[in-house]
Amino acid sequence: MSKTELYLPSNLNAVHVIGVTPADHHKLAGLRIAGYLEADRAGHPDRSFTDHGKIRPTVYFANGSRYTQSHRDPDNIGYHPPSGKHLFFGNVDKDIYDSKRRDRREFIAWLEGLAGPSGQPCSTMPPPLGDRFEGRKLLEIKEGGMIHPSRSALVSVSYQVAVQLVKSIRLRYGGKRKFAPTGEWYFGETPFG
Repeated sequence: MSKTELYLPSNLNAVHVIGVTPADHHKLAGLRIAGYLEADRAGHPDRSFTDHGKIRPTVYFANGSRYTQSHRDPDNIGYHPPSGKHLFFGNVDKDIYDSKRRDRREFIAWLEGLAGPSGQPCSTMPPPLGDRFEGRKLLEIKEGGMIHPSRSALVSVSYQVAVQLVKSIRLRYGGKRKFAPTGEWYFGETPFG
């Protein structure tokens, strides 16, 4: 059963975009990426952060939802509605995250420290434009103990880029396709676009 919805809800538009976890094209230099649009370069880092490359950015919205445009799990591409209130939403150091995960008690204490002593929900806000993201990853902690670490950091985008991202998502309602070099799935362009 799919964990996502195919379509981006019509009430979400560029003003709701708070950032992206960017695509990682460094490992794919020289390869033609199917249906590539300039919006796919949003937040593009200066060096690789994945083992295999990521062909399209994941777009995050102020309501706590996201639209995953490429992933190795075909059921993970598409719109992820908000799934509870965030207790923490932000970039954390990758090395610290990996180090804390080695000891369950230490990891839980660290997560509780991020969520704050009040345990109150927080807003999903973008990091400042131009904020450093190398060596960092987006971490979401939600009520009920669910955590979602991303492969890379959340990167702010301009309004103009947000417009391009939403437009490109709406153009991509074709069938699921697999990009062989990375093993990632993505939606092809709609035949009616």
